Amino acid sequence: MLSKTASALSNRSFRPLFIGVLLIFVLVGREGALSLYIYECFWKLDSSDMMVLLIVYPSGLIAGAALTPRLHRL
Repeated sequence: MLSKTASALSNRSFRPLFIGVLLIFVLVGREGALSLYIYECFWKLDSSDMMVLLIVYPSGLIAGAALTPRLHRL
């Protein structure tokens, strides 16, 4: 398995893709952990409030991404 990993990382076109995806996953994980910390310690939210935020957050991102080009044209 180690030889296959070394072979994949030696591929010039795969290496930047792998590093980019790895960085994205690290950042998403860090953002999730820090969000939970901020919700609990700074905003003093209980678990039901945090659950509502975690459910609404992705729909807000999608709506914001869809509306941003239209609002930018104004």
